[in-house]
Amino acid sequence: MREMPSPCASRALLDTPSRLFVEVTSRCNLRCPMCVKQSGLEDAREGDMLPETFAALEPAFPHLNALILNGIGEPLMKQIIPKKLPNVMGL
Repeated sequence: MREMPSPCASRALLDTPSRLFVEVTSRCNLRCPMCVKQSGLEDAREGDMLPETFAALEPAFPHLNALILNGIGEPLMKQIIPKKLPNVMGL
């Protein structure tokens, strides 16, 4: 009897990532009470991803099912993102 490959196994062997999680900034203009930045316990420096670093990720965009902009900061505060959205979305 021939064994059939698991459907999960074929999805696990993609040539490229299907999702990319990117933290473009750790800055935030919101003061959400549930955020770790408002706890007073976090003493993390704030910073932004360099445009060159974001540009280095662009070759992966056409292969992605999802680009997730997340992290501690508010990703839309980073000025590079609105300018790059057409590239990210393949427009």
